[in-house]
Amino acid sequence: MAIKISESARQLKGAMQGEGEVKLPFAAPTCWVLNGNTQLAELKGARYFGGWAIHATEIDELGIAAPAGMVRHAFTPRSGNGEVIEVCSARRVKVACFGKRLSSVEKETGARYPGYRKGASPHLQVLAMLFTGEAKEKLTAWNPVVLSAKGFQAGYVLDAIQKWERITAKARREFAEGLDASAFICAIGTFGEKPEVKQVGTGKTSPINPITLYEPKEISEAALDALYVGESVVDQMITLRAEATDWLNAWKIPVKAKETVYPSELEHNAPEGTDEETDDLMA
Repeated sequence: MAIKISESARQLKGAMQGEGEVKLPFAAPTCWVLNGNTQLAELKGARYFGGWAIHATEIDELGIAAPAGMVRHAFTPRSGNGEVIEVCSARRVKVACFGKRLSSVEKETGARYPGYRKGASPHLQVLAMLFTGEAKEKLTAWNPVVLSAKGFQAGYVLDAIQKWERITAKARREFAEGLDASAFICAIGTFGEKPEVKQVGTGKTSPINPITLYEPKEISEAALDALYVGESVVDQMITLRAEATDWLNAWKIPVKAKETVYPSELEHNAPEGTDEETDDLMA
């Protein structure tokens, strides 16, 4: 039997085709790429393999427990004044992505351009519903988040999202009436028993642990049904995406003056030195 799809769920079609910068009108913690460090093998987790991190204070402000599998720990970004911050990190997150924006910033001038621009550093932000729970049980929606990735990691995260759309396309046509991939949960992060370190950059290169998509062995009707977010979450994502319209569209406007700063520039950026591919991170 095909998955029963509500009319409201069809409104997610094309949800990942937009882009955007203004303050979001709802609480959505920034979940930023945490590059692993091969010198921290004894710590395991995202600090060693790479993955994702959220400021612990942002989770505390929500008044809810951290998602299952996230570990709370101290973190010292390489840049800055040596300040130690508390974060909750995990190697991967389970998310349903329903909006994105992409821009590129010239490091010397501070100019920001829509989309990718040669010679500038890309910054991708994805509006997603993060889910909590174990694979053996039905996952539950935790809270909306902003997945934040810069540099080469921005490309890897975008590739993961686009791959999810491709590998689920056939099953969605057959069992879900062509419903958008945004309505199905995917796992994005680092996987495997060994870090997959890559050297990136020109001239002086830096090591990163690429963010990738977990690809199920098969995407059957039962598997797709288990990953469907459910009608109530679909309705919630539709509402949130509508409320985030200005935020999604803001990065379509170029900003050429270095002195010009978006109102929410700091709110939805990871701390300096946390998700740039050139940073050599510390624990």
